[in-house]
Amino acid sequence: MELTPLDPSEQFCFNPDCPDHGLVGKGNMYVHSYKERRYGCHTCRRTFAATKGTMFYRLRTPPQEVLDAIAQLVVAGGDHSGRGPSEGQEARYGHRLAASGRPTRRPSQLSYGESATNT
Repeated sequence: MELTPLDPSEQFCFNPDCPDHGLVGKGNMYVHSYKERRYGCHTCRRTFAATKGTMFYRLRTPPQEVLDAIAQLVVAGGDHSGRGPSEGQEARYGHRLAASGRPTRRPSQLSYGESATNT
């Protein structure tokens, strides 16, 4: 997956306390770091990851791997056979995919005392 160039003119400030929060094209956003892919807001002086507000934010799995897994789940879900992901899919990615077709919750989304296998 090829990374898109950073364009601050298409971004907005994610800080809810900033007067320019949610406003695109105000000229307040700048590229804070090309290497780390971060934007900054001149108004409130906060910085944000380029993936903030997307399904890839704080995800350590490579984006292309996530997109491939979703595509596999869509294809496998179309036959309505009741089968989950194949062993080949799990071996390809090196971790278990959710057999239900639903995304599994990350540990940060669990409440105290709850395990990742509970639904």
